[in-house]
Amino acid sequence: NVIRLIRNILKFADGLGISGANENTDGSLNQYREIVQKKSMKKKYLIGIHSSESPESEKKSMTITGKSEVQRIITNLIPNFIVHLTNASDTDIKLVAKKKIGVVVCPRANGTLGVGIPKIAKMLNFGCCIGIGTDNIMINSPNMFRELDFIWKLNRSLSDKPISAREILKMATVNGGKILGINSGAIMAGYAADIIFIDKNNLDISPDLLAGFVKAIHARISPGPLTEKALLRHFSAMCRQVRAEEYKQSGAGNGGRLGGWFEKFAQGSEKRNIAQQDLARYIYTAFIQQGPVSAMSFRPPDIAL
Repeated sequence: NVIRLIRNILKFADGLGISGANENTDGSLNQYREIVQKKSMKKKYLIGIHSSESPESEKKSMTITGKSEVQRIITNLIPNFIVHLTNASDTDIKLVAKKKIGVVVCPRANGTLGVGIPKIAKMLNFGCCIGIGTDNIMINSPNMFRELDFIWKLNRSLSDKPISAREILKMATVNGGKILGINSGAIMAGYAADIIFIDKNNLDISPDLLAGFVKAIHARISPGPLTEKALLRHFSAMCRQVRAEEYKQSGAGNGGRLGGWFEKFAQGSEKRNIAQQDLARYIYTAFIQQGPVSAMSFRPPDIAL
């Protein structure tokens, strides 16, 4: 049943996001890899997996299998990127770098859970390609500007040789494109024109423009004249459009379920907390401004990767 479910997921998704090695046997990890490799003969699919987030997860892996999470993942799965590595050993980090597997760090989520701080400087020294993620929306809002700011401050507090602001910005842009294997993250010919413009007057005064960007810009980002209520009204309108299109094209009820979910979201907008407001803006930017969205490819509870 699980294998059938995975095959169905890959009809609509660009790959698999796996919660961790401890939740899977070596055989299961190998099956995931084989399915994705077979599907990738026509189109490239990605695999990402969480690993070594907490000391407890590392201890559990060693106790049960005699191997670290990273060792099991690289032996059986060979993913495109690994999320966290917060408590991975130097040996495991070097192994990830050697295999040219991307690393996605989520320091704010790690801090919220109290599981440690990712060894970003060490990862870079070992040759890892590092991207930045926000992890789980239930504990951490999907705000990349806050992530940049947090990394900047941690880096300057904990390291004798702080990582440059340029390197931190690369993690949120260029490196993400490399890890995902897409032409994005840089302003270059043939790359996606994913560009934002920021008024330099919105940056903190700093002799280093990039430092001013990564450490303070999040405090001045807003949805402009649109309020959360306005965003949610857009959601409802978009849902009605999606619902009509989905029914017209396939007769399926997914558009209806998507529309219903957004409408319930809109009805409770007065009670939304900060994380949900961030989610609202994320949905608005990712789906409404980018054009029509297929309800078949979007499940609201899993919006944040």
